[in-house]
Amino acid sequence: MLNWPLIGQSVAVRRGPAVRKVALTGPKLSSECVRTRLGRNWTHAIRNGAVVCEKRETDLPLKLSLKPGEKFVLNGAVLQNGDRRAVLVLQNKASVLREKDIMQEGEVQTPARRIYFPVMMMYLDDSTGQRHYDDFVLRLTEFMGVIQNASILTHCVNISRHCMEREYYKALMLCRKLIEYEDERLGYVPSGLPAGGDAG
Repeated sequence: MLNWPLIGQSVAVRRGPAVRKVALTGPKLSSECVRTRLGRNWTHAIRNGAVVCEKRETDLPLKLSLKPGEKFVLNGAVLQNGDRRAVLVLQNKASVLREKDIMQEGEVQTPARRIYFPVMMMYLDDSTGQRHYDDFVLRLTEFMGVIQNASILTHCVNISRHCMEREYYKALMLCRKLIEYEDERLGYVPSGLPAGGDAG
């Protein structure tokens, strides 16, 4: 059970990277009071005399705006929009990629793309994850062995972390940064997958 501060007591509230002092009122500071002051999407606990708050992860619906005739993959199935623009709203977690974000095996011709491809395959079909994960680890290790840019190495570490947590879409978006970095230095002109893209 948390020992909440007493009436009129100032406490340090840590909300993300920032820390601020606040005076909270009431006969005794309660969990409900903290939620009222900081918002209901924040979890909280008292650690070393401070109310430490963290933002809750919320699964928001994914809105996908589709052009006429645009293809996309949803949980492994290839779908195509009709002859008008449409908006598809996914209410629960699903694996979805636009056609422009899908890399064909023949396009896997550079080190960064050799990282993107197995991550994409894990995202689209988690049942084959182990085989693609082993390939991903090999390719990422090779890539990190020749890269000295600190920002890109940080992206590599975060890509690995996302894959370990099976957050493959987040990993894919960071893989794009590796591809952009690589293309800038190699002068590579992609035949299919564009450097920039998004899910919605």
